Amino acid sequence: MDNKNKIKPEISVIIPVYNEEKHLSQCLNSAVNQTMRNIEIICVDDCSDDASLKILQDFAAKDERINVISLKKHKQQGGARNAALDVAKGKYIAFIDADDYVSPDYCEYLLKTMQTSGADVVIADIENYTPSEDKKLINLKNHFDKIYALCNQEHGLLPFSLNDGRILRTGAVAKLFKADIINKFKMRFPEDVIQEDEAFYWYYMSQVSKVYVTDKKIYYRLVHDNSTMYNRNVNNQRQTDFLSVLACVYRFLEQNNLLAKYKQVYSAYFNRMVHGIVKNKNLSRAERFRIFWRLKF
Repeated sequence: MDNKNKIKPEISVIIPVYNEEKHLSQCLNSAVNQTMRNIEIICVDDCSDDASLKILQDFAAKDERINVISLKKHKQQGGARNAALDVAKGKYIAFIDADDYVSPDYCEYLLKTMQTSGADVVIADIENYTPSEDKKLINLKNHFDKIYALCNQEHGLLPFSLNDGRILRTGAVAKLFKADIINKFKMRFPEDVIQEDEAFYWYYMSQVSKVYVTDKKIYYRLVHDNSTMYNRNVNNQRQTDFLSVLACVYRFLEQNNLLAKYKQVYSAYFNRMVHGIVKNKNLSRAERFRIFWRLKF
C-alpha cells in the first residue's frame, strides 16, 4: 500500500525494547491483535545484543502497522521512547513495556474512555504477575471509576494521592495521552536515567485539566528478578536518578511559569525523594554525599 494513502492512526503505541527476546513475542502479539485496528506500533530497539531486533523485524514483515527503529547508541527507556515520539503520527499516545502485555481492548477502551469522559489523560489499572503462570501478585483493591477536574483540586492534578485517597500511578504505561499536549510543550523523557517516567508524569499532569481514573485492569506487568522495579542494583540507581528527575521537573515548571502554582506539591515530592536516598541502607555515607553533590537545578 502506498504510504500516502494510509489513514492516519488514531493511536501511536510505543514499545521500547532492550534485550527482551524471552517476553517480546507475547508483548507484540498483544499489540497487533488489538480490537482497534487503526493504530501504529512503534518499536524502538535500544541496541539489544540478543535476538530482540530479529523478532521485531519478523513481526514488522507481517504487519505494516509496525515501525521498527534501531538506535545506534544505548539510551535506556527514556531515549527509546523519545525516538518514537519524534516520529509518532497518532492523535493519542500509549506506551507498553516490552516484557509486559495488554488486553485485546487496551487501545479501544482507553480511546473510548478518553472521548466519552472528555479527559486529557486516562489512567487504567495494572495486574502484576510473575513468570510462574499460577502466581499472581497481590494488587491493591481499589474499585472505582472517577474523573478528577482541576477545579476541585486545591493544588492541581499532580498530587500522587488525591483528596479522596486515590493514588495515581506515575508510570507511562496503562495510560492514554494526547499527542497535541505532548508536542505543544515539547515533552520528552529524560535520557540515561531509570526514573524517566516520573519526570514525564510531572510534565504532562501539570498541563491538563481533567483526568479519568479507572480500576479496569487492561495492562499486565511482568515482575521478575531483572525487572527495573525489583532488581536490587537497579533500585540503587533508581534512588540516585531521582535527583536528576527532581532537577528536570524543576526546570520544566520554571520554564512554563508553574513554580508558584506547584510549589507546595513539588516541595513535598522533593522531600520524599531526598528522604528515600537518606534512608537507603545500600548507600554508604560517602555515596550519599556524592549523590547530593550532583544535585543541580
